Amino acid sequence: MILEAITPSEHLQPWYREVSIQSGGYALFILKWQPRKHDEIHAPPPDLPGDNNSYILGSVGSHNIVIACLPSGSYGTTRATITASHMITRFPSLRYYLMVGIGGGVPQRTADIRLGDVVVSTPAGSLPGVVQYDFGKTLPDGRFQTIGVLDKPPTSLLNAVNKLRADHRLQRSKIATFISDVAQKYPGAGSRFAYPRKAQDQLFEANYDHSHGDTCQSCDTNRLVFRTPRTTSDLIIHYGVIASGNQVMKCGLRRDMVAKDFGVYCFEMEAAGLMDAFPCLVIRGICDYSDSHKNMGWQDYAAITAAAYAKELLLDAVPATQVETGKLPQSQADKIKELLLQSLSFMEIDNRKHNISKILHDTCDWLFETTEFQKWQQRDSIGQHNGVLWIKGKPGTGKSTLMKHAFRYCENLFREYFIPAYFFNARGSGLERSAEGMLRSLIYQFLDNASDISDRFISLFSNKQRKYRSERWPWSFGELTELLCELVTQTCQPIFIFVDALDECDEEEVRNVMTYLEDLSITTMASGISLNICLSSRHYPTITMRKHLELVMGLQQSHNRDISIYVKRKIKMNDISIELAICRRAEGIFMWVVLVVELINRVYDEGDIIAVRKKLEEIPSGLDEIFLTLLVKDNPRKQETVLMFQWVLFARKLLAPEELYYAVVAGTSPDSLGKWDDSAGMRMVVWRFITNISKGLLEIRGSSNFYVQFIHETVRDFLLRNKRLQTLDATLEPDIIGTSHERLANCCLSLFAIKCLRESLAHHEGSPYSDIDKPRAQTYPLLYYASHEVFKHAKCARERNICLRNFFERLCAHPGLIENLNITRIWELFRTPQQPKEKSKNL
Repeated sequence: MILEAITPSEHLQPWYREVSIQSGGYALFILKWQPRKHDEIHAPPPDLPGDNNSYILGSVGSHNIVIACLPSGSYGTTRATITASHMITRFPSLRYYLMVGIGGGVPQRTADIRLGDVVVSTPAGSLPGVVQYDFGKTLPDGRFQTIGVLDKPPTSLLNAVNKLRADHRLQRSKIATFISDVAQKYPGAGSRFAYPRKAQDQLFEANYDHSHGDTCQSCDTNRLVFRTPRTTSDLIIHYGVIASGNQVMKCGLRRDMVAKDFGVYCFEMEAAGLMDAFPCLVIRGICDYSDSHKNMGWQDYAAITAAAYAKELLLDAVPATQVETGKLPQSQADKIKELLLQSLSFMEIDNRKHNISKILHDTCDWLFETTEFQKWQQRDSIGQHNGVLWIKGKPGTGKSTLMKHAFRYCENLFREYFIPAYFFNARGSGLERSAEGMLRSLIYQFLDNASDISDRFISLFSNKQRKYRSERWPWSFGELTELLCELVTQTCQPIFIFVDALDECDEEEVRNVMTYLEDLSITTMASGISLNICLSSRHYPTITMRKHLELVMGLQQSHNRDISIYVKRKIKMNDISIELAICRRAEGIFMWVVLVVELINRVYDEGDIIAVRKKLEEIPSGLDEIFLTLLVKDNPRKQETVLMFQWVLFARKLLAPEELYYAVVAGTSPDSLGKWDDSAGMRMVVWRFITNISKGLLEIRGSSNFYVQFIHETVRDFLLRNKRLQTLDATLEPDIIGTSHERLANCCLSLFAIKCLRESLAHHEGSPYSDIDKPRAQTYPLLYYASHEVFKHAKCARERNICLRNFFERLCAHPGLIENLNITRIWELFRTPQQPKEKSKNL
């Protein structure tokens, strides 16, 4: 055996595989099978701080290979990603990845899969070769829908697989020969890899579960599935889709259900963690049938058959092409990094974090004295909570304010740490309230923090640019989770991650995010990576996490002290009894206090002290009740209030203050509208109009580009989930979504009918409204929006079976309006078959 020290940068061809306790020595056998020149083991690489992987270096034929092993007892897609991330950091010149190991087979009518056979991941139809079957969402009818598509194996490896398949049509595979070489070279170990004739290959009916014990001796043989016996012990190599997930498949019925949906040949637990981030081919030896009848007797043989196939692939089919390993010029690397950041970024990426108000002096510092926070930031008890602190509280208790304060506190105190943060915003655009937005934001912060861009990201950039031929690309959830995991493992600094308002994300997405973050915390802890995660959410949805620290807001006396400080500093009336009464009734809900103090101050400004006490007595406890009081009592302009809320709830983008003003007036008194007066005085009028009509439940945010949103997510919940908007306007029943879209479409038509606007547009004859540029539309706020979205609102109403007769009668009543709105666009939108009702994204 020739042993030769080779530097990590010289290893171009990696072999990536996981090794369980039972198969811990297989990695070494792949290099020792044939004591000839083309199989060598090289000296191990020096240890690298932070990298806990075990490596074996060597060569198979003309390929230098690196074998990395998952830690004993470690499974799952996240663990696989971390191991591979360390690997690519250690060996930056890696070209291909082979994931070799065992898996559970899937009985197929079209493929006679038996124990000991080999399954190789290859694309089939629209499926890429590996499908993550347990990541997605449950549909209303109970069906499970996967989300996202993993990447295919690299073309060069698929070409090699096809070449080997063609060779096997003419001659036998060399797998049996390679296994025989092991037995001859190592007689003691070789017997472990012999075909297990004594361990019967038994397939039981899918609905028959294992009886008990380590073997199937007690299982009912009458429930065996009859299959024609094979005449030899020769294995068969199958090519098709492999199902990957974070759980061991041990249910025959569930196995068959997934197989029916995706046509999979095999189940395993690591490949989905690599496919998007690393060009990988998956090779699995079949050791059981993915049911409760697990058969440990086949694992050794299945592992060695998969390894033998990989060796044959390397020797006979994969070309030994050399790759230039020179360092990319810094200017080019910087450009690639900038383009990657642009693709990850979105307009509202930091909106919520910046819009959370600053705390009052001497408030919120109590958090840092709590036992939970102190345990969280210390690493000596990390095994008890996996580095996760979860702050929970009722709506309106001030969780986001506390989280932002904690984030700033850690930034100032832990200067050596890298501290990214994301604040979900249910009132924002789609990405602001999605798991994709969170992941893109966190990856952006990690990548922006990195001094150098890794070869991995250079390769990713090249693949993305080649695939989409643009500088902005779509990102899948699986791809983003792998990238974030890789960046966490490559960051040299200790890390704090803050994620606020998880409940403002879709419930199915929240569950996927929580599963991912829990796996990330566990695997980084096992790898010695310093990662702490701080989360906040309401108590709903109910999601469990095995190990974490939990802090419930509202239970601390210090939180009530913060409320007392706020009341004392914000209330204008110097009366301790009023202050105490407000604090006593607050029940820990900061939002209630903010609203009550504002109401009391209004009454106090009128100079009636007696009215102040009476007003406080009239104010109900609880946010819902106070919202309802604000909107119903002394509100002669309910029609405008309802319409304003409908626009904020169902508009297809965040509206600027002047757009919302024109939208409401167009729907209530359009004859009063004219050209927009873009003066400071008029802008103040519009701002006061919005505050007055919304009764203070809307706010205007932004620095230069202003927009309108609810003051808090509890207002949206109050109006939609609690159906209080229908209380203000009974005509919204029974379908507030469809009725609202119909009303917004009619508001757009009312805007088009403004006399001075029609006269202005008459000078641009032949140019449809939809072609109006934004500068010209600024003379009439909402015109650009209305001309592009009017028929989309109408279509949303139609899809929910709302009658549009009045809308089309109004459309036809204005001469030339149909032509100006582009009849082709109308036909394109409405020619599609009517769709069933769908749940609005706003619910």
